[in-house]
This record gives sequence, C-alpha cells and structure tokens, in this order.
Amino acid sequence: MSERRVSEKPGKPAAVRVGRSYRSGTSGALYLFTTIFLGIGAINAQNNLLFFAFGLAIAGLVVSGVISGAGLMGLRIERLDPPPGEVGSPGVIRYRVSNANRLVPLLCVWVEERAFKRAGDAKSCAKPSPAYIELLAPGASTIVESFVVPTRRGVVELGEFRGRSGFPFGLVSKIVRFRQPSEWTVRPARLELTRAASERIVPRGPRGADVSSGRGDGQEFYGLREYTEGDSIREIAWKPSARAGSLLVMQRTSPKAAKVKVRFDPAGADAEAFELGLAMTASVLRACQESGVQTSLSGDDSKRGIEGQLDALAKAMQEPGARPSGPPRIVIEPGTGAGGRGVELRLAEASRWLAGGPPEPGALERDPR
Repeated sequence: MSERRVSEKPGKPAAVRVGRSYRSGTSGALYLFTTIFLGIGAINAQNNLLFFAFGLAIAGLVVSGVISGAGLMGLRIERLDPPPGEVGSPGVIRYRVSNANRLVPLLCVWVEERAFKRAGDAKSCAKPSPAYIELLAPGASTIVESFVVPTRRGVVELGEFRGRSGFPFGLVSKIVRFRQPSEWTVRPARLELTRAASERIVPRGPRGADVSSGRGDGQEFYGLREYTEGDSIREIAWKPSARAGSLLVMQRTSPKAAKVKVRFDPAGADAEAFELGLAMTASVLRACQESGVQTSLSGDDSKRGIEGQLDALAKAMQEPGARPSGPPRIVIEPGTGAGGRGVELRLAEASRWLAGGPPEPGALERDPR
C-alpha cells in the first residue's frame, strides 16, 4: 500500500498514513455467528419472521462497516511536539485531528499510541491513555490530549499511532494507522527537598542576589545623572542638586543572581542509586531556580539554562566499570556571588535530604501498569 502524507512542516517529520484494517472483537464474532445461524434457520424453515431478522442482522453489519468506515477515509492526525515529561508525574501528548471529508462527519474516534519505549530499550516506559473525539464536522479540525505517566526517564521514541472507531454498534473496529517519528524527553522524577537541604544548597541572602557593576533597580548607589521628565521625585539627590545648581537623580546598581555549579558523582553506584542521584540532582537544580539562583551542570554544554540541564540528566548514562572515587554524592560548588564553601549531599543520607524519605525500591525505574 502506498504511503499518504498528511502534513508537511519545515524541520518536522510529517504524519504519514500507512494503512487501514478492520478488527472484530468477541461481540462482533458472536453477532456474526448469530447472523449466520439466523440465515440457516430462515432457509431451512422458510419462515418470513426469520428472514426479516436475518435481513436486520445483515443491515446491522453493513451499517456498522459503512458509517464510520466512510468517515475514517478522511481522518487526518498529526502529533504535536510533546513538552518534556517527568517520571511519576502526568504528562500530555497532543494531536491535531482533522476531517478532510466534505459530507461525512467523524464520530466516536479514539487516538491510540503504542506503548512508549526508550531508544535501544525493549522495556516499556509509559502506557498512554487514548484520546477521544466524539464528533468532528466535515472540514473541521480540533486538538485532543492523551495523558501518560512515564515510569522511566530517558528519550522516548514515538513512532506509529492509530485512529480507531467502532461506531455505531461496536461490532467491527475500523483502524487507520499513522507513522510520525519524533522523540519525547522524560526527565528525572521531581523529589521534594527538606528544609535542611534547601538551606545548604541555596546561597544566603535575598534570593541569592549579588550586586553587579551595571545600572538597574537595586539598592546600592551607582552614580548621579541629570533629572529628566518622568523621573520619580524620590530619586532626586537634593544635596548634590543644591551644590550643582540643577536637579540630579541617583542611579542604583542592578541585582545580579548568584551562581552555583552542580555535579553528580555516581562513584560506582548501582542502577537504583544512580536513578536516585539523578532525581536528587534535578531537584537541586529546580530548588535553585525557584530561589533565583543560576545554575550550571557539570557535563552540560547546551547553554539552554535549566531546561538543557534537566534534559542532560534525562539522557545521562551510567558508565560501566567506573572506579569509585568516594561515596555517591551531589556536589554544589559556589560560583559568582554565591559565597561560602561547596557542599555535598550524599545519597547514603537521602532520608535527611528528602522530605518523606527516599522513594521505595524500584519506584524510579518500573514497568508501567
């Protein structure tokens, strides 16, 4: 069967319709058996009532195959770029569904993905729920959502998905399959840090602020300039203005966010401890961001800020045979304006740093239900 291209966008793979199929479940097989039984009985008995029932049964099969089958001929589905997900947190996959038919509407259509798998991994890492369209008029389009809770971090390969409808009786499911290669980044789980951990990793001061050498809206004095219309009267420096014989306005320095460098040292940790360390590292980065502290991650050169750092943790791989350099730990080194000395959070003391204690064994790397 020749492939049919559904959409085309520069830089993004288009959804391609790759085939159609029909599938009958238990109810459809039972209905077909009953229809055949009625036909045999009507022929043998030559009974008008049985012929009438047989005709109704045949009409039901025809209607079940024609009504939704004709609508699915114009079904077009495109998967939109999914936002990054987090292990254990609900994520969303969106689809743009269009009806290319001129007269026939789409009725009771389910959009379903295959089980998500990471690149190079045979195990499933997420089982998405199907999206549903109740009614879509001819020529119309809409956006529907599928919700999924990933159970493993990493880069998930998204490939084939399908549109399915059993309208009106559910006897025969009509299926249209689409292929659209794309990726979904699943970041480490979001863990809540204790107050003791937050106080250790976040530099002291008002939101980790430091003073820069540029002008801005801070509190420190920077210089004087001539008054211009629109300046606040509160900013006028009265004594210097009296000496100069003209109005002068105070300029202040701009606050500059403190910076820290975060590094995860797995130190020969096993797979479960490695996942816990990545989740704790991601939680440290998020805590710093919420406190106004800029972060950098050892090994991340994307220059995309915390978004790139979290994506780097999502793609991190454990090096086999690495020599332990000490206990597994997360090291936070002070940078510009941070002050103080570096601190470390050891994974062996996770119950001290994580509110509610560390996750149960296997919670960060499990099969989806």
